[in-house]
Amino acid sequence: MTAALNAPPDESRHSDRETRLIIEHMPGFAWSAGQDGKLRYVNPRFLEFTGQRIEDVARTEVLHPEDVERTVTAWSHAVATGEPYLVEHRVRRFDGTYRWFRVAAARGRDSSSQELRWYGVDLDVDDQKRTDDALRESEQRLTQLIETLPAMVWRATPDWVADCVNRRWVTYTGLSLSEWNSCPIHPDDAQKVSRAFALATASATGLEFTARVRGADGSYRWFETRVEPVRDEAGRVVHWFGIEVDVDDRKRAEDALHAAQAQLARASEIANVSGVAASIAHEISQPLAAMVANGHACQRWLAADPPNLDRAQLAAERIVRDGTSAAEVVSRIRALFKRTEVTRTLVNLNDVVGEVSRLMADEMADRNIRIDTALADDLPPVWADAVQMQQVIANLARNGVDAMKSEAGHPKVLAIRSRRDGPNNVLIEIRDQGSGLDDLEKVFEPFFTTKAEGMGMGLAICRWIVEAHEGRLWAAHNSPRGAVFSFTLPISSRESR
Repeated sequence: MTAALNAPPDESRHSDRETRLIIEHMPGFAWSAGQDGKLRYVNPRFLEFTGQRIEDVARTEVLHPEDVERTVTAWSHAVATGEPYLVEHRVRRFDGTYRWFRVAAARGRDSSSQELRWYGVDLDVDDQKRTDDALRESEQRLTQLIETLPAMVWRATPDWVADCVNRRWVTYTGLSLSEWNSCPIHPDDAQKVSRAFALATASATGLEFTARVRGADGSYRWFETRVEPVRDEAGRVVHWFGIEVDVDDRKRAEDALHAAQAQLARASEIANVSGVAASIAHEISQPLAAMVANGHACQRWLAADPPNLDRAQLAAERIVRDGTSAAEVVSRIRALFKRTEVTRTLVNLNDVVGEVSRLMADEMADRNIRIDTALADDLPPVWADAVQMQQVIANLARNGVDAMKSEAGHPKVLAIRSRRDGPNNVLIEIRDQGSGLDDLEKVFEPFFTTKAEGMGMGLAICRWIVEAHEGRLWAAHNSPRGAVFSFTLPISSRESR
């Protein structure tokens, strides 16, 4: 304005026109008022926005009703004290909608009259105001979320200096923000936590751990902590965000569950020991009973007059055979407890069936039972433990013999068959003509027996052995009477190729 006063008339008039054009077209409302606060001038943009006439511009109807009192009070104070005027209020547009404006004014002297006047400008800040309000509301919601989140939340600088913690962290630990680094970790977990933070710092990656944190009351609780880095556009870590979730109740429940599982496992081990003891008694009792019977027979043949040395020699050989069988059973049990591998070789199951038939020949004859075998000539070998296969076939055969022991008036034939079952298995089938089975699956349960003197472990042991050889054992009804026990074993891999 001083430059305009000192300029030549033409330049001064040009400057005045430029000033007027700027005021009339500026993106805001320009106005002036006298020292008494009465409005003297408004630019055309104000009239266009409000739809008012020049003589109506002093009225406050264009202001939002909620802003009138505050605006009038601020303006009266500025006029009375001469202090700069600064206020925000809503102005009604010609279409009835309101928009926010930031108003600023200061006193100055008129260039021509040197009279004190107020010069002001109103800038439309409605969009910015709405953006700021939305941002503020979003920040409030985020703050509310962080404060109500059932976890301790914090933020730290790249060198692990906390600059923000939520209220839950302060409440639980009883510490202030500046004491974040001294958050007490249980001594048993401190080294683990230090290693986790060191690794995260070195690798600039997130970390995760579970540790006990001491509360304000001095007690420790388990917390699961997860930390993630926030990076800038260059990939540098600018902040660490951490969340600590209280998992103490879950941890204690897991510990209680583990303790219960350990007790259950112990009870199961005791039950298994009982089962193993029963199986040992079952497996050894048979050869021992045979040894006793053959011992009595040997005594009878030697006490005869004259002594029958051939028969006594045969009985003695059977005693040796049964003793060897018992020793092999003990050897297999010892291997089981030592967790040693079972000795498997290529076994021809036809040979095992033949051996069992020879061993049981006298018993069959005494009970008037005939063995009928039909063994496939092309039966391929299997990888198996020969003694265990003998145990399985002998047990199944002896069950069949026992089932026919009291059957009078019916033929007593124990049929043993072998054949190839598909491209990859061999099948052994043992049929009896006894009283049959009521429940085809229950007979395989440990300690289940239909015999008065039985222990109920024979068929369970047979199934364990077969399944340990990757085979399958099952029972079925025989026609017209009796039962059929069948099992399959995989053919040796070199034979199947």
